[in-house]
Amino acid sequence: MANYTTNAINLKAHNLNEADKIITLYSRDYGLIKCVAKGAKKTKSRLGGKMDLFVANKIFAAKGKSLDVICQADLLDGFLPIKKDYTKLSYAFYCTELVSSFALENDPNSKEIYDIFYAVLEDISAAKTELELLWTVIRFKLALIEEAGYAVQTDFCVKCNNGADEFSNFSIEIGGVICNSCRRKIYKISQTCPESIEILKYAKKLQMPHEKFAYDMIISTFNLLREYISFRANKKLKTPDMIGSI
Repeated sequence: MANYTTNAINLKAHNLNEADKIITLYSRDYGLIKCVAKGAKKTKSRLGGKMDLFVANKIFAAKGKSLDVICQADLLDGFLPIKKDYTKLSYAFYCTELVSSFALENDPNSKEIYDIFYAVLEDISAAKTELELLWTVIRFKLALIEEAGYAVQTDFCVKCNNGADEFSNFSIEIGGVICNSCRRKIYKISQTCPESIEILKYAKKLQMPHEKFAYDMIISTFNLLREYISFRANKKLKTPDMIGSI
């Protein structure tokens, strides 16, 4: 890869020196990349605010020995409503941490992951209620883990493929619903309810929240996916605690 142009969303930033920043981005063409943004900390920098978190740019970067250098950034979306609302900001941080946890360099699914990441930031920006935020992030989590190869099974028991049960058990280890006859064979079971399984099924298909589901059931489903993703990421994520304090 020589010098290149790609659409990318800023995930992390830290200071390199008095004038420059190191930016970690998720790009549509190359997956996870790290670049130097020279002069980004200067008041009159052309990069400036374009290197903030939750900003999508079309960047032109020069290939470097260890880190690439961002030569130009054309703003695509700054997702400003996120930065004006603490609740939206918390959910955006959570989605960013999820992408960072599963992101790869030269990711073969970079286009799909970039697109769903961009879409969830748009949806968080536009959300008017916490229910919309929860539903948006549930849908994002389902799409992200599917692209990462960890899709959850909701239609058949992941142990025996039986689809006859009204499922109320979920295996964190295997990644899907468990029928009652297989329950005793699985080491770690998250006890849930049929409503949460139904929410997972609906969330895969529907854009907006469905009125048939109670708020506490959507919270339960959100937390079930949080537990599953933390297990798959093999580390404790920091931002769910931020969301829990809202």
